[in-house]
Amino acid sequence: MTSTAAAASTLLVGLFYAFAGGVAARAVIRDTLLDAALDGLAARRPDPLVRERALWLFTGAAFVGASGLLLAISSLLAVPAFLISCLGQAAHFLVLSPRRYDREDPVDPAGRRRSLHAFRTYGLATAFVLWAGWSGALRAPGNGSPWPLALVAAAWLIASGWGLVQLRRVDRAFRSGGDP
Repeated sequence: MTSTAAAASTLLVGLFYAFAGGVAARAVIRDTLLDAALDGLAARRPDPLVRERALWLFTGAAFVGASGLLLAISSLLAVPAFLISCLGQAAHFLVLSPRRYDREDPVDPAGRRRSLHAFRTYGLATAFVLWAGWSGALRAPGNGSPWPLALVAAAWLIASGWGLVQLRRVDRAFRSGGDP
């Protein structure tokens, strides 16, 4: 693969996963709001396991977004970001979901198939990122201008911080009986 094709591929894959991370984070916030609303309607206390799962899934979505942003700027830091995210997803599907989160509330089989398909696709993307790092298509953080990495870090911190604030706001409002 030529260097131009590798750069275009890393940009496209990176932008896709940056977008996917944002969509997944938004879905976690929306689902947390719906769970809290159902708890409020049923006059139940919020389940701490649901909040824990939401935080885990939001963190995973934030890592997917960060890995995509790092890949989009062709940073070598995308390699550990993709690996960490892939390992976190594997831990979710192999350990946390079956042993902790899905015991009380079984998951929809069609939804689980879609999630596993997305995980396999992310695994292939991780293999691509490993290849890109090994082949020299990605740059070390010290090579080149520091501005792209600074912008990625700022965007990620702002988006992740906003998401965490939203999760906390929903949790606090429903704990106090208020309107989120």
